[in-house]
Amino acid sequence: MSEIAFRVVFTGILREGENRREAISRLSNNFGLDFHQLRKLLSGGTTVVKSYANDSEARRLVSVFNRIGWEAKIVRSLKQRMPSATVSSVRDKAKKGIENVTRISRLSARDGSCTVQIPTRWRRMTNLNRHAVIQAGDCKANEFCVVLWKKVQNIGSNSLAKNYCGAQLQQCVNRVDDGRIIRCPVAFKHRGFNGFVGEISAKIESVEVNYLIACAVVNERVFTQFIWCEADQYKENRLQFLKMASTIEVQSEATPQHGGLGRMSRRRRRMRA
Repeated sequence: MSEIAFRVVFTGILREGENRREAISRLSNNFGLDFHQLRKLLSGGTTVVKSYANDSEARRLVSVFNRIGWEAKIVRSLKQRMPSATVSSVRDKAKKGIENVTRISRLSARDGSCTVQIPTRWRRMTNLNRHAVIQAGDCKANEFCVVLWKKVQNIGSNSLAKNYCGAQLQQCVNRVDDGRIIRCPVAFKHRGFNGFVGEISAKIESVEVNYLIACAVVNERVFTQFIWCEADQYKENRLQFLKMASTIEVQSEATPQHGGLGRMSRRRRRMRA
């Protein structure tokens, strides 16, 4: 019995209003394509980049292409082996990017207190939070991260650490528009990270945004990470954000920074589309 396959086809057509040079840059950054691979992909015609067993996963990939400025479509067909001539190294490379194999680099805090891994397409920033020791993001994708820490005492137990994370969530909810907690703090252990994570939603100039907030206690210091993006992309990015939070490495003693989001102007908080 034949199975139905949902193939995602990259059309090579720009979405209306997009700048071609910027869209090509986003295509390269998102899928890790070099100049020669981009030239093959954009040389004309359409390219099947991925085949799925269900349409929901196919729609998810189409939305990724749409978000970075390109038209893509889903072609429904009987599942069969693709001719070898159509399976190129370009598509193989794109698949790796599509499946969230993201190139990463490690960014150091301005006070030397910690480091964290971020996607290479992200850039260090200075206008997200004046208290942050790390602030970085991708303005085109509207994805951002800030890291703060402060000295604490007598917070060794899990219950106290969980309460601190909960207090951070509530503090953030109180400082943003239409803020609400969508996930209360839960224990999170991955790699060297051992702490708690929670999530909130808010609106920034009418754009709905979701935040992942991760807290970890290390040597009587609480490190808090705020990682966020637009709500309609959050589900897709959530696993990447959790992995990013787990990469934090504490380095040495430094001057304490204030906890919480801090006061940010609307201009600085703006999520630029």
